[in-house]
Amino acid sequence: MSVTIIAEKWHDVKDDIAQNQSSLSGLTDQIDNFQTALNDFFASPVFYMYTIYHADEMKIIRSLDTIVSGLKTELNSGDSFMIYRSVLEIDSAVKLLQRVDADLSAKSQLHYFQLFFFFSMLIIIIVLSMRFLNSSLEKAENRKKQTLAFSRETVMAQENERKRIARELHNSVLQDMWRLSFRINNEETTAEHRAIMQRIRVICDTLIPPDFQRRGLINALESLCYSFRQRNIPSIECHITIQENLSLALLNNDTQLQCYRIIQECLTNIEKHSQANDAAVQIYKQTDDSLLIYVSDNGKGFSPPDMDSVHSLRAEGHFGLWDIYERAVYINAVLKIDSKPGEGTVITLHIPLANTEVNS
Repeated sequence: MSVTIIAEKWHDVKDDIAQNQSSLSGLTDQIDNFQTALNDFFASPVFYMYTIYHADEMKIIRSLDTIVSGLKTELNSGDSFMIYRSVLEIDSAVKLLQRVDADLSAKSQLHYFQLFFFFSMLIIIIVLSMRFLNSSLEKAENRKKQTLAFSRETVMAQENERKRIARELHNSVLQDMWRLSFRINNEETTAEHRAIMQRIRVICDTLIPPDFQRRGLINALESLCYSFRQRNIPSIECHITIQENLSLALLNNDTQLQCYRIIQECLTNIEKHSQANDAAVQIYKQTDDSLLIYVSDNGKGFSPPDMDSVHSLRAEGHFGLWDIYERAVYINAVLKIDSKPGEGTVITLHIPLANTEVNS
């Protein structure tokens, strides 16, 4: 029951009493209606809410029921003074109820406005946060694309430079050494020249990538490990383990080349720095259509860099580690280095076979 209805019913009663327009029975019915409206209000949740905020005022309003009952008795007795006094008390109480209602309505509107303002600000913050997040994601994506493009350009430049150096060694240095060997009659010097020429040929073979279309990655890696063993007899043994019936048909020539170069660089690091006497290369295919390549040794180990400092490797002169990280990025692979001083090293290359297209 609203306060407006209570006020309207009371004004009807008050006007009729003042103007004597209704019979006593008709006036009693209007008072009963007013009293019923009051009782409905007292029983409603609104009254209890009003009591929380205006307890003293609601005590006065609650006494209306007694005053209204007294008014009906006074109307029957015809006591004009008591009727007038009761009308004034009820009228004052109804006006008090209207003020309380207006005050709480204003507070309620303020509360709703505060809620509206809060949620509006919250929405604005969310929208701005989403825009900032999208902008950050776009910048991160652009940085990633730039990094991939740089990796691709770097790797391609390295391969072109390898071919150029191999060509120069073969067409100039090696030919000059060969012609010089015919002019020297000393057998010992000639033998030294031939040994140097053989080393140059090995360097040329190392620089020039294998013919993966004809030989394939597995055959090329077997040859790589064999050459490693021959160079390091008897100091370092090298084992290669390849999963039986493993097919690398999903790897294109460029991806095979990067895998080959990564393993080649790992073996070079083992040869130069590890002080190991045993090295291993293992290749397996996982059930999730990905390829796992492990290169391990039992050498002195080292403290590998974390991902945050990978890009500083080149500046610090660690070209080997920087090179294998760049090549892994180039083929969408994940490279992991597990090593501790005195505990050897395991390098893991995880290559998704479902998406072996090289970044462009």
